[in-house]
Amino acid sequence: MRWPRTAPGLVHRGSFTTVQRQPRNNLAHLDADGNVTPWNPNADQAVNALVRVGATIYAGGSFTHVAGIPRAALAAVDTGGVVKAWNPGAIGGAVRSLAAVPRPRSRSTRAGRSPSRATLNDGS
Repeated sequence: MRWPRTAPGLVHRGSFTTVQRQPRNNLAHLDADGNVTPWNPNADQAVNALVRVGATIYAGGSFTHVAGIPRAALAAVDTGGVVKAWNPGAIGGAVRSLAAVPRPRSRSTRAGRSPSRATLNDGS
């Protein structure tokens, strides 16, 4: 499994309820020494994909809530653990992949569901 780099440490995604005996639902941040940090967005179902753009972690999966806030398979969480207003919602099931795609004067995030893909502009 590849984890996107955060500075410093790693963001772990998947389908789990604990990391190093600490409660973490499907998302966790490990510091550079491999210890779990307080960052805990608490996705209610599996997280399949992550991409970092600046201080924002974009997550895709089969979840319906992140930090208790409704998010249909796509969410943006800042490195402080706060769910951002970005909420495009995925229609048609779980998101399986994400990719940040540089564009002139803006950024967009790609969310992939087999077999279709959608480009979602985050407004940056």
